[in-house]
Parts: sequence; structure tokens; C-alpha cells
Amino acid sequence: MPFNQADLDQTFDEAVSRFNSGDYDSLAQLFDQDIAWKMLHHVDSRHGRDNVKDWLKNNKSTLNPQFTPDTDPTKKKKRPNTGDSGVRICGPAKWKPAKIGSVVEELDYVFTFTRSGDGAPWFLINAFGNIVS
Repeated sequence: MPFNQADLDQTFDEAVSRFNSGDYDSLAQLFDQDIAWKMLHHVDSRHGRDNVKDWLKNNKSTLNPQFTPDTDPTKKKKRPNTGDSGVRICGPAKWKPAKIGSVVEELDYVFTFTRSGDGAPWFLINAFGNIVS
């Protein structure tokens, strides 16, 4: 079944898959042009589709970090934003800073997706996380 970017759950799952595969060029196609990407272990953030993509390619390609959201539906929440078309998906996840040889960390994440209207494709506009262990 082909990926349907007008389906929020499919877009979230596709973004996770592309990130975990290290295909940052393809992942960036799911970014809103004004994406804000918060670093997990630093106070820094990156802004804008090309800046985030370039940062990922330059800093994460050799590490190939892994993000594994908890699939328990009682823990993964979808919360509509008020006043706009955004929806936040948030919950707990496991994070490996490098695919091989790194310790698994627990984190809480909040991803905000937006679209121009009903039936339009979803795009990731905010990606935030907080290490909890």
C-alpha cells in the first residue's frame, strides 16, 4: 500500500522510518519549510527545511541514531492545536544516539504536524524531545 501523506498516522510513521534509515534527503520532504528541530543533548535548535536536513546529514549520517516511539495507544497522544491546522503527536520513546554501540535513553517527544487544509498533506513543523533517563 503506498504511503498517504494526507493521513497523519502514516506521515508520522513514515517520518520515523526515514529518520531511522538515515535517509535525511527523503525525510526532509516531510518537513514544513519553517520546521524547528530541537537538539536532545544541547540547547541548540535548527530552523528551516534545508538547515535541518544539512545538519542531520553532516552530524548524524555516520551515527545513524534510532528513534523508537512507544506504540502503546494509551501513551501516544494526538492533540489538536487551537486556532490552526496543527496536531501534536507526543509520548514516550527510546533513543539511541548511534545505531551501533550506544546506550538506549528514554525520552518524551512532541512533534507538531501541519497542513493547509482538509485532505492536504501533513508536514512536520516542530520536533522537540526531552531526555528523561
